[in-house]
Amino acid sequence: MIPQPPAQRRTLSELEAGAINPRVIAALREASRRLTAAGIRHVTIGALAVGVHGWPRATGDVDLLLAPEAWDTHADGSHRPRVELVESIGGVGIDYLPVDVAGEFLLAAFDGALVSEGVPVAPIEVVIVTKLIRLAMRDQADIVELLKSGLVDEPAVCGYLDQHAPMLTSRFRALSEQAARERERER
Repeated sequence: MIPQPPAQRRTLSELEAGAINPRVIAALREASRRLTAAGIRHVTIGALAVGVHGWPRATGDVDLLLAPEAWDTHADGSHRPRVELVESIGGVGIDYLPVDVAGEFLLAAFDGALVSEGVPVAPIEVVIVTKLIRLAMRDQADIVELLKSGLVDEPAVCGYLDQHAPMLTSRFRALSEQAARERERER
């Protein structure tokens, strides 16, 4: 087995120099610049946020959580953007998620963002919530690898989930148990 470098938080430049295609980082920077210029609060989620929080992996798109001021909400609950939200920058797909996808508690993500080179990145518990909601195989693997990195305060994340999204706590605990089994096998 090839030894892995020690787990640590990374900057966007460090991700760009390693696992992430520079075009993806450039697209993130430009999308963030445009949203900031338009007065739209936002945070990076998805694989890029996972990388900043300690588990870098290749990705081909940018995922952003947007605050309510980005959207007009219609009576049927659908959202229409108040500003232009481009689908891609430099050939890199940009995906936007309204903050109310999981609940108003996610509003705290904007105040608690980690900022890497001027780009806001969601706090780890918010990254985990968004991954638990989607729960594709890659999302599960991301959570397990973050847990294995040792950079996640598992009791704090469980407390956050218990308070804000209790229906997701059992999913997180199951992935935490999986991470513990994998750590044990890797010893």
